[in-house]
Amino acid sequence: MQPVLSKLSKQVTSLVYSTDSNFADIPLGVLPHKGGFLVQTFNIARVPSLKLIHHSTTQKVNNVSQGISCVDPEIPYARLVFQRETGDELKRIYGANLTHLVGKDCSPDNLEKAISSTLAPTFLHIGSHGSFYKTRSMDSGLLLSSSKQAETYGQGHVWDARAIGSVDLSSIGLVSIASREAALTDKTLRRDVFGLMRTLLFGGVKSVLAPLWAVQDKATSDLMNNFYNAYKKGRSAKQSLRQAQLKLIEGDQFSHPFYWSGFVLTEVAQ
Repeated sequence: MQPVLSKLSKQVTSLVYSTDSNFADIPLGVLPHKGGFLVQTFNIARVPSLKLIHHSTTQKVNNVSQGISCVDPEIPYARLVFQRETGDELKRIYGANLTHLVGKDCSPDNLEKAISSTLAPTFLHIGSHGSFYKTRSMDSGLLLSSSKQAETYGQGHVWDARAIGSVDLSSIGLVSIASREAALTDKTLRRDVFGLMRTLLFGGVKSVLAPLWAVQDKATSDLMNNFYNAYKKGRSAKQSLRQAQLKLIEGDQFSHPFYWSGFVLTEVAQ
């Protein structure tokens, strides 16, 4: 990156890049720059292809009206209590404009119903466990609570890429996922996204914020809380992610890159 960075003027505030091969697994913000990290200088986002660069660099400031949160699904031995705290923070920030699904209510049935019934939801936050399968991409999914009608009630239900792909997500500007490896792609497919990311973007979502590895629960909660507080103020997703990461970098408990750099933002055209 150094040959590129050395050519940039001081007026450049954002870096937008296209994923390709091993580059897709590297969180650009963690690269060293001016004695610190790249994210301390630039807002950063990636795009599935270079033809979408124009959109990402000219994207307007967000206009959030309605949101949905689905956090801490009720699954034995797999609870995410800090994601519940994030849900509570979202409820505090957005109030009546948030459809809040928590615990047993965070199920595929309830989530799909909320998406279809909420008047033009503009963001969706999911705090749950998940899985990514490179060779079986459509089996990749998010582990949510089971509905009472499901045979697996109490053991969780995977909301996989097939089910997600059947839902109209075209009104949603941002999906944030606090689940392991949700942003991973298949490195053998050049200049493309894969798995959950591909399903969400093809479903109409404009931006997806997700991690590249199994992130720590409390650090993720802090990052998401900071992100949404910035997002609520009208900042773009790129700006909000940078602000959230800077908060962790400047703190004591989660300043190590492991805690904050795994989250990447992927944007597509409107």
